[in-house]
Amino acid sequence: MARKVKRLNGTSDSTCRCANSLEHWVSFGGGRAGYCAENTCAEKAEVGACVQKDANTDQSCYIIPLCRGHGTAGGSLEIMDFTVLVPADTKTTCMREGMLRENNK
Repeated sequence: MARKVKRLNGTSDSTCRCANSLEHWVSFGGGRAGYCAENTCAEKAEVGACVQKDANTDQSCYIIPLCRGHGTAGGSLEIMDFTVLVPADTKTTCMREGMLRENNK
């Protein structure tokens, strides 16, 4: 099974505490980035890409693991149905985790 997402450009959040977008996905996706999430690709995931759900009213930005080729491609992609969409919004991920750590000291 596959589902469509729309690739976004220029949406990185500089307040993220992760080393990069792929590490953000790993940290909050609960797994390791093995292969590109694009449905027909067998390349290793090397970047975290910002996407939106295609043809959906949800306008949130999510991070998914992609190979370099699909990571720079524009337009829509079909991704594997089991791909975890990690919120790019640092208020619900990195910043929240940082605040929780600070409060638990």
